[in-house]
Amino acid sequence: MSIELKQRIENYWNNRASDFKNQSIAEMKNERYDDWLEIINKYIPKQKKLRVLDIGTGAGYMAMLLASQGHIVTGVDLCANMISAAKEASSLLDLQCDFMQQDAEKLSFPEEYFDVIITRNLTWTLINVSEDYKLWFSFLKQNGVLINFDADYGQSTFGARLKPSATPQPTLPPKNNLHGNLSSETLAECNAIKSVLEISQHRRPGWDVNILRECGFKNIYLEFNLHKNVPFRQGGMFGIFAYK
Repeated sequence: MSIELKQRIENYWNNRASDFKNQSIAEMKNERYDDWLEIINKYIPKQKKLRVLDIGTGAGYMAMLLASQGHIVTGVDLCANMISAAKEASSLLDLQCDFMQQDAEKLSFPEEYFDVIITRNLTWTLINVSEDYKLWFSFLKQNGVLINFDADYGQSTFGARLKPSATPQPTLPPKNNLHGNLSSETLAECNAIKSVLEISQHRRPGWDVNILRECGFKNIYLEFNLHKNVPFRQGGMFGIFAYK
C-alpha cells in the first residue's frame, strides 16, 4: 500500500508544480518578503554562511529565500516537476541553490552535515513522519536546528466551501490560497490522500513535539498562527524550532 500511496502522492504534487512555481516567484517579489526571514532568523545560528537543507522544497521558495541571504542551500523534493520548477524560478531570480530530486523519507546525506534543516507544508503529506524526523535528526550538526512550518490539516477539508467544478480552473494561484483555484477533482484527490495518511489522525503540533523529543532534540520552541504574520498562507500555520 505504501508504494502505491507514494506514487499517488508523487503524481498529485507533480501536477501542481506550475502553481507552486508561480507562487514562489510571487512570494520572492512580494513587498512582505522579509516577514519569513524575521521569523527564521530568530532561530538559526548567527553565521554568515550556514549549510541549509530545504526538504520538500517544492518550487524552491524557502531555498531561494535563504540563498538570498548568502547561505549554502540544498533543496530536495520527491517530484521531478517541482525540481524543474525550482530550478527555473531560481534562474529567473538569479539565485544560487542546489536542487535535486530526492524522497524526503529516503534522503542520502552525510551525518551531521547541515546547520539548518527547514520544511514548509511538507510533513502533513508524508507517510511515516516519526521515522523521517529520526532520519533528519542524523543530518543535523550538534546545536543545529530543524524548522518545520506546517498546520494541523488532518481534520480539515480543502475546498469545503467551493462549489464542484467539472472543468479545471486557471493555473495561476490566487493571492492567499493555493487550493482556491483547483477543480473539484483535484481537491478530492488531495483530500483523499490526506485522509489515509497516519499523521492526519494526530493533533499537531503536540504530537510532533513528543516525537521530536524521542528522536533526541533537546530544546523545542513553538510559534502559532503564523498566517497572521506572513503573506500567502492559510490559517492555522505553526512553526516548530527543534535543536539538536
